[in-house]
Amino acid sequence: MNQAKSNQINIISKKLDEACVIDFGTRVVQKRDGGAIYPVYGGGGATFKMDTHNRENCLIVSRFAMSKQCVRFVKGKFFLNDSGLTVKPKKKNELAQEYLDYLLLSLNDTIYSLSRGTAQRNLNVSKFRTLEINYPDSVEYQLHIANILSKAENLIAQRKESICLLDEFLKSTFLEMFYANPETVNWDEMRVEELAEKKKSSMRTGPFGSSLLHREFTEAGDVKVLGIDNVVTNRFTWKRIRCITNEKFKELKRYRVYPNDVLISIMATLGRTAVVPKDIPLCINSKHLAAITLNREIANSYFVAYAFHSHPFIVRQMSNNVKGAIMDGLNLTIIRRIKLKLPPVELQNKFGDLFEKTESLKVQYQQSLQELENLYGSLSQKAFKGELSLKEEELLIAAEADLNYTGSKAKP
Repeated sequence: MNQAKSNQINIISKKLDEACVIDFGTRVVQKRDGGAIYPVYGGGGATFKMDTHNRENCLIVSRFAMSKQCVRFVKGKFFLNDSGLTVKPKKKNELAQEYLDYLLLSLNDTIYSLSRGTAQRNLNVSKFRTLEINYPDSVEYQLHIANILSKAENLIAQRKESICLLDEFLKSTFLEMFYANPETVNWDEMRVEELAEKKKSSMRTGPFGSSLLHREFTEAGDVKVLGIDNVVTNRFTWKRIRCITNEKFKELKRYRVYPNDVLISIMATLGRTAVVPKDIPLCINSKHLAAITLNREIANSYFVAYAFHSHPFIVRQMSNNVKGAIMDGLNLTIIRRIKLKLPPVELQNKFGDLFEKTESLKVQYQQSLQELENLYGSLSQKAFKGELSLKEEELLIAAEADLNYTGSKAKP
């Protein structure tokens, strides 16, 4: 055991098995032991259920078939099988369980590095036992650190919940406006192709085969190429940048996308949509996307894009019509023939305005979430080095106040 002093706090260093007891889970099989009450955990998520439990509200560490997230906290009563283990202090008056849990969470990557194997990575328990851990000699201070990290964790959970609530609000509003609305019986049924602008190539997929080869992509260039990654979250985002030259664009200019076009993924991850932003630079779509330039006198881009993944009538048609020899796929013929009850454009525009306001608020929340996660990382890193200062705690208090303020304005 080593003892050092940092910022007037005595830090104790011990090997894990000197300070803690390591308890393995119990081997069970579903056929013999399965039940209906308590989830069974091992190295990963819950598998089946049993009628008995052997753990409650505790941190588990993967032992067999480890993934990169090999340390996790499980709430409530559960059964831990032999693919996992738990760790508890030998002396509660020396090391607090709450502090130990956060310490082990912070050591997730280190613990994963102790695994061995190729096809399946398993924990080297001998090395795990000798893992060096550091903790303040004051249990009171340990609990103070755990309390700060718990507050930061709760703020992150609240912000994630706020984002989920925005998504739920938008979807419930959409269904109320366009699915449960009794006026739908008075709306004309139309095919998607009838909503497109009356011009050549208003509905198009990207270049196939030798028209655009992978080697012709560059990381920088005058013309961007959009793919599935730009629409996979059902909102337009910039991910990996793919470009082509202006010379190549001259050959492929019929695949150009325009502001307010609706993009639909037609390969791999199907039916994800996004509206092309108004400030889009010069772009074309890849073969993985269909692009639709709408007649804006009768169709709103945000309504059409959202309907593709959230209107039950359209989702059912998409599910019934996907085709492909190796994997499911969409094509322009299927998309053209999709039918929908077309609401008055004024009602569509009302939803479009709501969508943009909600997305703007969501972007703010996601930025806030990133800041909170960064703050948690900083707090955790400094706390376990004995470097936590009043400044960091003040930042947490300010973040909490900001979350409460923005939370009161959540509805767009």
